[in-house]
Amino acid sequence: MLVFLRRHLSTIILLLLILLILLIIFWQPKWKQLPFFDRAYRTVQPMLTPIHKAVSKTLQYFQQELRYLARLKQLDRELNYIKKENAILRQQIRWYMSERQELNRLRKLLALKETLPYQTVAAEVIATSPSNYYFTITIDKGSQHGLKRNMVVLAADGVLGRILQVASNASKVLLISDQRSAVGAMIERTRARGIIDGIGKGQCKLTLEQTDIDVKLGDTVVTSGLGGVFPKDLVLGTITQIDRHPRSGWITAIFVTPTANVFRTEEVLVIVYPTFGELE
Repeated sequence: MLVFLRRHLSTIILLLLILLILLIIFWQPKWKQLPFFDRAYRTVQPMLTPIHKAVSKTLQYFQQELRYLARLKQLDRELNYIKKENAILRQQIRWYMSERQELNRLRKLLALKETLPYQTVAAEVIATSPSNYYFTITIDKGSQHGLKRNMVVLAADGVLGRILQVASNASKVLLISDQRSAVGAMIERTRARGIIDGIGKGQCKLTLEQTDIDVKLGDTVVTSGLGGVFPKDLVLGTITQIDRHPRSGWITAIFVTPTANVFRTEEVLVIVYPTFGELE
């Protein structure tokens, strides 16, 4: 490179001087009034015009690209801000939806509380212990809140069970679907009495005192009030399966699904008055 510059230094200097003169002539209109420069300008102008246009277009192109890149950068900043704002709004929507669901649950529970002729205490479910055959939940109220063993626990949709163990600030509830549970029951439509036993897996089995009773799928089963623990006419569940003897047609088994869905229950009511005697 240095060798090339040394060999053509004079030629390069001459070309630069000529280019400088042409630029001065082209950019200084007042010099066009002189005869020599006017003729030179007219002679050189057709050759410089394409160059001038090409340079102008190139400059315009680069200016547009720079503006485009600046706009892209601004849009990228705006997009990041919108993403952050969107994440905050989504979190707020989830929070509002959760609050709305809780409000609806509390409204249903309050409506149930107002219809009950008993004194109740509200509690929250804080733990579950599910299995195929044994199922209990834990609530956040205990002996300090007046709770005792065998007090009945209700959800907004029906009976959950009875208190099995009591601590100072918590209680364990035995669900009616637990195999250790038995509840005096009757069919609401016919008032036929029987006993509901838990069979696990969230299901119960109804055994009636009489075998020739009119029973239908969808019949509501309520508490009978017998047994000294559960008050009368509390909703237990719905008959979802009836097994009959293939020849005689007699009922061999009646299965009941509890109306209170323990997997969706978060708040409960505990009947604290009237109280019932403890059963072993």
